[in-house]
Amino acid sequence: MVVNASIGGGTIGREGVPVEVTGRLIYLNDPVKNSLQKYLHNGISTAKYNIFTFIPKFLKEQFSKAANLFFLFTACIQVRIEQKT
Repeated sequence: MVVNASIGGGTIGREGVPVEVTGRLIYLNDPVKNSLQKYLHNGISTAKYNIFTFIPKFLKEQFSKAANLFFLFTACIQVRIEQKT
């Protein structure tokens, strides 16, 4: 079975000239034919982090807040003072 997923019949482009919009053929239950086409997959990723970006993104998000930077600064000062005594 073939489904023709067309995107609006004919739209009007810049300067009022009609633009021909071609449809996309989707073959139902036939991943082999669908993989031969040049279209991207429809996968959706809702993950905010992956294994390589967790630490940088987490630190950037936390230290973008002024209060967190203040407490980091205070903790560093306290550790430094305790080392001197």
